[in-house]
Amino acid sequence: MNTITFKSLEKLIYYTLRNLHIPPPFDDHFQESYVIFKKCLGQYDGTRAEFSTYFTSQLQYHLRSFLRNEHRHQQVIQQLSQQPQPPNGEMLDDRLLLTDILHFHQLTSLEQQVVELSYAGYSVKHIAHTTEVSVSTILRTRKRIKQKLSENAVYLS
Repeated sequence: MNTITFKSLEKLIYYTLRNLHIPPPFDDHFQESYVIFKKCLGQYDGTRAEFSTYFTSQLQYHLRSFLRNEHRHQQVIQQLSQQPQPPNGEMLDDRLLLTDILHFHQLTSLEQQVVELSYAGYSVKHIAHTTEVSVSTILRTRKRIKQKLSENAVYLS
């Protein structure tokens, strides 16, 4: 069996990056490709396909997942830039935490609105009025949000 080297797959990696319309510079993605290469070496079953075929499919899967997550992250950033200003005129202090909460936790649209408006400093009554639901629904929603965040070890003050 031939010894497969990462260097021998370099052209294939660059071809895959260009094929997925990933703009240069490729440095970060090339490093990711090395991680995928090492993973593939450990999991490769030579009876099923050529290594280059297996590696390419794994690389494409990883890069597509990365691009999807990047797209979602950009959507969250765009949503944050369009959020209403708090009544006291202050900007959101911890946008990064809010981005993580909205991006990595499976929150319903109501839960997302409650998180955004709560972080913006609005009262429960104002949030209820804005979302056109009752105060008790907002309180239950906040409780559900805290449960979801505590399951994933996110602690809010």
